Amino acid sequence: PVLEALRTAKLDGQNVHLTLVDDDPVALRWAETMAAQQGLNVGEQITLLKRHLVRHFIRNDDLLLELGEHQAELVDALGIFEYFNDADAVTFLQRALRLVKPGGAVIISNMLTTSPQIDFLMRCIGWDAIFPRTLQQLQDIHIAAGIPVENVTVVVPKDGVYAVMEVRVVG
Repeated sequence: PVLEALRTAKLDGQNVHLTLVDDDPVALRWAETMAAQQGLNVGEQITLLKRHLVRHFIRNDDLLLELGEHQAELVDALGIFEYFNDADAVTFLQRALRLVKPGGAVIISNMLTTSPQIDFLMRCIGWDAIFPRTLQQLQDIHIAAGIPVENVTVVVPKDGVYAVMEVRVVG
């Protein structure tokens, strides 16, 4: 969906650039293949960075410095937040916000502790250790990151699996 949105923006005449960050070279190659299928070129509309978020973004600010503060309109962190413990989640959120220009946002998702599939995912499939959270725990994290409640909107889709949180960056 992100690549399709980028292609559509390009067709609308907008100058949009997407930076994809992942530690998995297979995932990055797949992203490059999918981008090509959308008629998008790595190096032109897309940058692929092989970086480990914990080592290069949470434990130190290498990736923040590489990407530059206040350069992004949006940081999409769907599907990664539940892999961070609470302390790392706070740091990730603080640094992600530093990437975004005023008026932009950081979008994260986190599996809920009440997810109907949580036992299956954790016990049967054997997913890596994740940190499903309650809505209160998500609020505790954004408050610990220094983000006021009025800058956050949380949506829980009907399936009840994830909470999606939009954190707006104000001037």
